[in-house]
Amino acid sequence: MTTIVQHLHRSVLLLTVSLACLASQTDARAQNGAASWRKLSPEQLSTVHWKWILGTQVSASPVFDETGANAFVNQPYFHTPGGAGQLLFLAGTFSVNQLANGDILGEVTRNITIKQGTALFFPLIDGEWDNVLQSPHLGGMVLGHPVGIPTLTALVAMSPDNAVGLFSTLDGADAGFARLQSNAFAYTLPATDNLLQASGIDVKGTVAPVISDGFWSFVGASSLAPGNHVLRFGGAFPYNDAGNLFSEDITYNIIVTP
Repeated sequence: MTTIVQHLHRSVLLLTVSLACLASQTDARAQNGAASWRKLSPEQLSTVHWKWILGTQVSASPVFDETGANAFVNQPYFHTPGGAGQLLFLAGTFSVNQLANGDILGEVTRNITIKQGTALFFPLIDGEWDNVLQSPHLGGMVLGHPVGIPTLTALVAMSPDNAVGLFSTLDGADAGFARLQSNAFAYTLPATDNLLQASGIDVKGTVAPVISDGFWSFVGASSLAPGNHVLRFGGAFPYNDAGNLFSEDITYNIIVTP
């Protein structure tokens, strides 16, 4: 993506995960289909999240959603209305504003309703690097030639290495977060209306290898009693030599029903 993902070192979403909560989360009521995510490491879950984001068409994308209407589209571990053992991925935003001081802000408030027993996994700030725009015939924006996994790993680490102001709170209390860097993985772009095509790059199908790195947070189902909750997360990193910041401030107003 020439605008947000690629120009900002492919680091549009900043994702955070509480490893301790994820490791300890148990639910005897969970069925195999709903709880298959429990078999994955947090790093593996972060790659599934990227596959979800990049595998969803722009017209239904959760990262361009301003209201929460697209929050449940293509979810891999959640089926409406949710409930015991299910995991809901939440998203940052690709809708950003250039501020007068040169900073870039992605800020959105979304409203969703879930059933009690649903856990949440979401980004504070993170990114992914692959070779799509290393290829000269696609613009060669960065190095102008495909690179291997060690170089991709070093490139994607730059933004998380310099991240500031990270936060993840549930009802005003710290929800915790941790940095996760993936092993190499692949994602599949839709044939039409995908995120790269929306930026003028005619790419579709499978892209590999890919490395992601960033900060993620996890909220266990036990933390979401029936009622109203406010989840906020985000952070920032410098995106140019002048020290201007790209930042996200994401709010989910969540209604949990019994």
